[in-house]
Amino acid sequence: MMSQMYESTHKTRKRRCNEKLAPYIISPFNSYKIAWDNFISLATMVAFIVDPYIFAFNFEPLENEALFYAQSNLTWIFTADLVLNFFTGIPKEDVFVDTK
Repeated sequence: MMSQMYESTHKTRKRRCNEKLAPYIISPFNSYKIAWDNFISLATMVAFIVDPYIFAFNFEPLENEALFYAQSNLTWIFTADLVLNFFTGIPKEDVFVDTK
């Protein structure tokens, strides 16, 4: 029973992936989007390490060049993710909502 449910969900996802979307809508099942989400997860983990380090040891990012570049890059990565998420469709049960 569980495998049948998985197969039907997998077929629905596959069908939704192959549907024609508006050119500016990104499918949440796209392999590039999934890779991007994994990259953002990694960037978030780095931010969880770098930010407390800066606050705990009272570093100014401008004094330490590596911390400055790390903070700047993380800020731009999170900004790009914010913009990208505005163009990502939303899966809801059997319907694929392509606008927000």
